[in-house]
Amino acid sequence: MDVANRDLEASVAEHRQRHVQLETDASEWKDECIRTRDFLEQSEASGRLVHEQLAKLTAKYEQLQDTHAANRSEWEQQQRAAASSAQKLESALGDAVARLRELESQNAAERTAADDLRSQLAMMGAKLAEYSKLSETLYNLSRLPH
Repeated sequence: MDVANRDLEASVAEHRQRHVQLETDASEWKDECIRTRDFLEQSEASGRLVHEQLAKLTAKYEQLQDTHAANRSEWEQQQRAAASSAQKLESALGDAVARLRELESQNAAERTAADDLRSQLAMMGAKLAEYSKLSETLYNLSRLPH
């Protein structure tokens, strides 16, 4: 029986040792679970913060997209207005050039007419001088005794 007692005592000691080892393992697992839970809570808090920041950045991006679209639309409208103004200016310039050519043509015609008038005036001046001479001669003749 002594052997049986010894075996029993050895078995009890072994079970106690296993019990102590299991309690140590359970304590380690409990500590690991606490650390894991803390890590998960921190991760969730970080995830919420990242989610909030992402939502803010997305809203800011969308706002920038809207602003960009509005600016682009305004720029395109200004480009169209500038193109329209350029076309109007080109048309006005074409009209002005045509009017200038017309005025130059009229000026040339007026110069020609003025040259003709000067020529006629010179001719009339010469004829007037001739007529004046002839009148003087006739007057002188009329004063001669008959």
